[in-house]
Amino acid sequence: MTEIKQILDYLKDMKISVEYQGDVSLKVDNFSSISDPKENSITWLRKYNEQYIENVKNVRNLVIVTTSEACHYMPNKNVLIVQKPKMVFFEVVKRFFFKRENAGISKSSVVKTCHIGKNVTIGDFCTIGKDVIIGDDVVIKNSVSIDCPTVIGNNCNIASGVVIGSDGFGYYEDMYGNNSIVPHTGGVVIGNNVDIGANTCIDRGTIGNTEIGDYVKIDNLCHIAHNVKIGKNVFVIANSMIGGSAVLDDDVYIAPGACVINQASLGKRAFVGMGAVVTKDVNADEVVAGAPAHVIRMRKESDRE
Repeated sequence: MTEIKQILDYLKDMKISVEYQGDVSLKVDNFSSISDPKENSITWLRKYNEQYIENVKNVRNLVIVTTSEACHYMPNKNVLIVQKPKMVFFEVVKRFFFKRENAGISKSSVVKTCHIGKNVTIGDFCTIGKDVIIGDDVVIKNSVSIDCPTVIGNNCNIASGVVIGSDGFGYYEDMYGNNSIVPHTGGVVIGNNVDIGANTCIDRGTIGNTEIGDYVKIDNLCHIAHNVKIGKNVFVIANSMIGGSAVLDDDVYIAPGACVINQASLGKRAFVGMGAVVTKDVNADEVVAGAPAHVIRMRKESDRE
C-alpha cells in the first residue's frame, strides 16, 4: 500500500506544484483507468467530462489526478490538483506501481557482443551481432535482430520482432544496365530513452549512420530507411515510413500511416497528419496533411498535450 504522503513527497522532490484535497491518511495499492475506476487506486482526468465524473461518484478510496478546473465537479473526493495530470499520473505509476522485469539474457538468444551495460534484459530468440554496443538499463524483447555496427544508449526499450541494421533499399544501374545493390557499410546509432515498437525495421546507413535521437518514440510496424537522421523527442506512429536520408528535427510528430519522401527535411515541431504523403520539405511548426501533403495551419501548444 502507498500512502498519499509518499506520493506528495515524491512530487515535491520532483519540483512539481501540487495541491491535495481529501483524506490525507488514505492509502492506495494500484492504478486504474478513469473509464473503469477501481477502489483503493489512483487514476487521472485530463479535463471535465460528465460521463467520467459519473464513473467516480461511488468508488471508494479513489485518488484522482486532475486540474483545478475539473476538481470543482468532484466534491468530497480525494484529488491531486496539478497543471499536467497525464504527466504526473504516469510519473506516480512508474515510481510506485510499475515493476520492471528482472534483467538477464535468455539462453535461447545468440549474443555475440561483449559490450553490454548494466541491468540489461535480452529476451528469447534474439540475435545480437558482435559490433553492437548496449548501454545500461536496456530492455530487448523477443525475436529481435541487430546485425550491424549499432550503438544503443541507456534506458531504451526495443519490442519484439524489431530488426535493426538490415541493408536499405538502395540500388544503382550497373554497366550492363542491370539493378545492382548499393553496399551498406554504415551503422545505427540510437540515443538514450528511446522506445522502438514491435516489428519495426531500422535500416543501417550506406556509408554513415542512421541516427535516432534521445527520447524518440517509434511505434509498431514502422520503417526507418537508411541514413535517416531523427532529432530528440520525436514521435513516429504506427505504420509510418520515413524515406532514406530524410531529416526530422526535434519534437517532430509523425501521425499513423504517414509517408515521408527520401531526403525530405522536417523542421522543429513539424506535425505530419494521419496518412499524409510528404513530398517536400516541411518548415518548423507547420501542420501538413493530405496526399500530397500541404500546410493546413501552424502547430498549437495544445497539439503537444
